[in-house]
Amino acid sequence: MKSKKFKFSDYTSVSYDANTINNCYGKNYSQNRKINNTNNYAFRNQGPVYLFTNENISGYMPKLGDMNGARVLSVCASGDHVFEALLAGASHVDTFDINEYQNCVMELKMRMIQYLRYEEFMDFFFSINHFFDYRIFAPIEHTFSPQLQDFMEQYAKRGRTMFHYYGSHGPAYDVFQLSYLADPNKYYRLRELLPEKINFTRCDIYDIPKIIPEKYDVILLSNIMDYTSLPAAHYITNEVFLHFYHKILVGLSHKNLVRQNGRICFQYIWDVKERKYWNDFLACFQREQLLSHHSLEGIPIKSIYNSGKNDMVMVLRQAQNQK
Repeated sequence: MKSKKFKFSDYTSVSYDANTINNCYGKNYSQNRKINNTNNYAFRNQGPVYLFTNENISGYMPKLGDMNGARVLSVCASGDHVFEALLAGASHVDTFDINEYQNCVMELKMRMIQYLRYEEFMDFFFSINHFFDYRIFAPIEHTFSPQLQDFMEQYAKRGRTMFHYYGSHGPAYDVFQLSYLADPNKYYRLRELLPEKINFTRCDIYDIPKIIPEKYDVILLSNIMDYTSLPAAHYITNEVFLHFYHKILVGLSHKNLVRQNGRICFQYIWDVKERKYWNDFLACFQREQLLSHHSLEGIPIKSIYNSGKNDMVMVLRQAQNQK
């Protein structure tokens, strides 16, 4: 791509209040969805990507316990789990994903946070006229890895089909639940915390215990349980939960989780209407199916879609009495 001299003053920046940002993001989302309209829940390598999470990560991170100095393994996704973990005090974060393009998204955001101002970052991702505008990242393009350069070349060819959004609720959620978007001070704090490179392994969730030898204090899996059943689960049944626990969580906890106070955030649920149901569900499963050194917890957090309701993150905790 041919370089162009970038001057931020050439732009008419958007006003960074919540209503404006969410309105712009909603319009960008709608355009993406019209171009790439699909209900296919399967993930694949070099498939469409998420640019930002729709989880209230900053809402549940403080409820996991002390994160200071924690070693974290996270699904890569948009990179936001990584960023929030670092801001919460994690000393080291590794990532995995079946789609290597998600690592490109994370690297793109990392480089922009490291080298560009908050206003430039916001214009690039959230303004109508400057969405993925080459002139914004041109001055730092020389810092991009070959993989990220290829990703940006693919965007130049494929446009918004690179972004995979589905579900009609997309434009409605509050992107300001991400602390580094809501507070410019957190953005610049994140700049100080980001390493030059974050380790990434392209693999399926089932293969982690086989190919990643390290142990971690915290493992973040987003809502990955939704996609480990065929067809993808629209509602978590006992059979889906049983499969996920024995085929994935047991292996992860044994091979990759520290014995004392290890935590796996293994399922995020949006707009929980029946909190008592889920608490009873987890209690019953713990009583009848769980290994003795495991415990389950459903942590309620403020919904990012409806201020009057709660989301929930399910957490497995590991005690030391493991044989």
